[in-house]
Amino acid sequence: MWTTRLQEDPLWSHHYHGGSSNKNVSQLVKTFLVKASCSVKVLVHNDERAFNAFQHSGRCGQIAFADYMSRKLIGAEDELLSASMDGCHGLLLRLEPLEYLSSTSKQVTRRRLHKGAAGKKAPLPYVLERSDVWCSDQTLHVVARVVACNDVSMMSDDDASVVKNKIESNELNDAINLQIGKVFSTWSKETLEIDIAMNHIATSVLQDSLRSQLQLQDGLNAVSFIADAAILPRKSGANQAPMASPPAVPFLAPPDSSMAHTVRIPLSRHLTPFLASDMVDEAKQENEDTIVLSGLLVPRGVTLIVGGGYHGKSTLLRAVAAGVYNKI
Repeated sequence: MWTTRLQEDPLWSHHYHGGSSNKNVSQLVKTFLVKASCSVKVLVHNDERAFNAFQHSGRCGQIAFADYMSRKLIGAEDELLSASMDGCHGLLLRLEPLEYLSSTSKQVTRRRLHKGAAGKKAPLPYVLERSDVWCSDQTLHVVARVVACNDVSMMSDDDASVVKNKIESNELNDAINLQIGKVFSTWSKETLEIDIAMNHIATSVLQDSLRSQLQLQDGLNAVSFIADAAILPRKSGANQAPMASPPAVPFLAPPDSSMAHTVRIPLSRHLTPFLASDMVDEAKQENEDTIVLSGLLVPRGVTLIVGGGYHGKSTLLRAVAAGVYNKI
């Protein structure tokens, strides 16, 4: 069950414009911040297998789960518009991530309330720690913005003025808080897919574990590892998702190269079942707690990359540079 608490939004902008003749425009009344939290066990529908995997994923798994939920919040933001509140016919509440700042432009604000956040773009495929969605132990915390607006097609100017005054005097805070709690419950039930969420975690933990192995002075003592079958080219300069294959050619370490290597990566047996099937096909599971991958190991020191034009030198370098982040 979600617990929610409303508070004043320090960045809120007042854009109410009474007497509008345009009956298709939603008029922004006020924005709030909502702090919400829910048990991870409840979010995974009390699935013991998934919850055990989460518990064995450590800090990296907590960051990955929060990243997954933040992507779901951004992806569902257009649909998180609640029905009119009881007693306030025509008042609509919208839940949106903090990164969608309320604009001082009336036109942009109205477009966002009607069609979704202005300037929205696909999130990057990197798992980064966030300050608005995070996990502490076994609880997910979310800080989001609540946008309250009047649907002027459903209320008169006098009704809109009354609702505006009630919101500004905080008379409707309890009702808004209750409604937002319902929105959070619906959002998490409809958007969370357990296997995909756990794969998000398992993939991140595997990358983190590999990175730790590379840093060991008495181990691999390397700076990078490019796994066989990896797709290095991106869709475009503006889209960081992998290019489709074909035409992209999966990476393969030259078998006669001294840099071709097999690495053994520790991974909890609770997480292994959630790895993607194509990754399991490429990897070898030595035992319940170890994944074996083959690929190209770049040792510490100076490594020279040579080749003709369009042979993939820059593509390889960009992939190595992005290796500092966990990717989905």
